[in-house]
Amino acid sequence: MKKTLASVLAAAMAMSVSAVAFAKDYQPGENGIGDSTGVSDSMISRSQLIGTEIYYEVSVPEFAFGYEDENSGSKFTSEQLADLRENGLVTFNVYVSDGKSNLETQPTVKVRNVDDTQKAVLSVRFKDTWSTKDVSAQMRISITARKDVYYNDTTSQYTDVKEGNKIVMKKGDTLSMNAFRITAGYKDIASYGNDITISIPEVAEKQVIARGEELFSNSDDSDTVRFNFGGALSYEVKIGSTQSDVNLAYSLDEVQSVTNTYPDVDFQFITFRAQNSGANRFNNNGTLTFNAINGADTEVYEMDGNKLTRLNGKYDSIDETITVTGVKYLTSYVVASEELAVDDMEEDSSNSNNGNNGTNQPSNPGTGAF
Repeated sequence: MKKTLASVLAAAMAMSVSAVAFAKDYQPGENGIGDSTGVSDSMISRSQLIGTEIYYEVSVPEFAFGYEDENSGSKFTSEQLADLRENGLVTFNVYVSDGKSNLETQPTVKVRNVDDTQKAVLSVRFKDTWSTKDVSAQMRISITARKDVYYNDTTSQYTDVKEGNKIVMKKGDTLSMNAFRITAGYKDIASYGNDITISIPEVAEKQVIARGEELFSNSDDSDTVRFNFGGALSYEVKIGSTQSDVNLAYSLDEVQSVTNTYPDVDFQFITFRAQNSGANRFNNNGTLTFNAINGADTEVYEMDGNKLTRLNGKYDSIDETITVTGVKYLTSYVVASEELAVDDMEEDSSNSNNGNNGTNQPSNPGTGAF
């Protein structure tokens, strides 16, 4: 996606001696970060997606260190910074001053192809929280010269060749950008109504937040809403006027610890991601409806870590379903083709893939009755 640069930064200088002898530090007036909204202040507040890699172009509009014979009006576009980085003339550092625990990895400035052009971009990735709240982090970028950097008027390029060129930065000089904050969250579900389907592709796109107020206003005459999850499960519940927002992200991934323990049993799995964040709660008890994958012999279990608890389900021979009532919290469920000897479950959960740690990624949906 084409990015736009932040507005031109003030040219006022603030010089100080750095750890490198005679090196200088220059702090522009704004952050030098651009994105698709044309951010022009020092705070990036537009919500991005948790659990996805976020990119912002990095640029340095007009700056000067005040050297004799200095190139006046120096600036670095994101393309020029990419070239400087690739040629070993500068290094980037990203300092996180707040919200570091919200980040999956340390933010970095990297060279990336944007619209067939190599550009310097800030890469940020927030941890998946599976909650309903946005998270944020505050950071700043610094650019340090590894060598003396000169500007060639003829080629309009930066170089480390001194002869015939004007100085821009000396080895050790640092451009320190002002701090900025980035927020990230999940998207709302695709649509509201009294019968809502949330598909695996929508989960992959992070469209998983259901707003309590919207659920209530779009419920049927009896204030009831039915949710359908990937053909594996439906959940019908009465929505009250005080219903909180919920995160409905889920996975149909196989739970390896279960299939390893019961290799001769057929299974269907559904794991709700928000069970550890507390964003999986409904105010009223509802009814879960599962596919009866083996008719009347089908059993349904709730899974907590490596512990399986059999649920008291009712079999419907006409619809070939199992219903479980009295459910407020959407957690992890295992549908088995027969009753399990739950004491046989592996004690060692190190190979478990049950989704309780929030690291599983959605897979392709199965097919089902709903």
